[in-house]
Amino acid sequence: MIKLSLWRLVPILLLLGCSQRYNTTALHYNYYRTADSLPADAGMQALLKPYADSVKRSMDQVIAQVGTQLEKQQPEGTLGNVMTDALLVMAREKFNVNVDAAILNFGGIRTTTVMPGPLTRGKVFQMMPFNNLMLLQTMPGDTLKAYLDVMAGYGGWPVSGISYVIRDRKATDIKVNGVPLRGDQLYTIANSDYVAGGGDRMPVLDVPVKNIGLMMRDALMEYFERYGRENKPITATLQNRVTHAN
Repeated sequence: MIKLSLWRLVPILLLLGCSQRYNTTALHYNYYRTADSLPADAGMQALLKPYADSVKRSMDQVIAQVGTQLEKQQPEGTLGNVMTDALLVMAREKFNVNVDAAILNFGGIRTTTVMPGPLTRGKVFQMMPFNNLMLLQTMPGDTLKAYLDVMAGYGGWPVSGISYVIRDRKATDIKVNGVPLRGDQLYTIANSDYVAGGGDRMPVLDVPVKNIGLMMRDALMEYFERYGRENKPITATLQNRVTHAN
């Protein structure tokens, strides 16, 4: 049965499924009420099928193998560790500068569990369905501390390159790459444009930002594909990156 959401997929499917470029010459809108009791629109199904089949083949493509069950958890989870490790590695490579750490908003991870076995492109889209860009923000340690305080108040967000202890909803005992945080030292952090722009009620920081147009999901995909090419399973452990004081 054709659902209303299917209409919203039409532009996406057309973009993903076509290799030939077209220019829009006119736009026309019609609204259709749908319900399970209505018959399926055979014409629409036929129109969408080539594109839907193309998208399905792409999403079903296995890019790597997951070796251990990955969980989204707070204050720390193995899935968050894997994803932030991937973002940190890719940030250093793609921006070609020293990057101290990567952070990821807990709500930005949309999969709760990744089971051991084949990792498809579709599963990576499920992990991160949003088209967020990766940014670099350079900030003093005092500013980073205030940023981490907000994350601690939310129960802890995934990080790579940083560890901290949540005490009274604040980030304490902060270390960057194993070294205690210094308030006057500058740190470069990989972050998403969503969070940097105030998403999840995070403060918008007045700090230098670098943007090369790299999508976070593309960075994840490339990182995981390397594991596939090298025939290495994707694994992760809890490392006490974020813990509670009590």
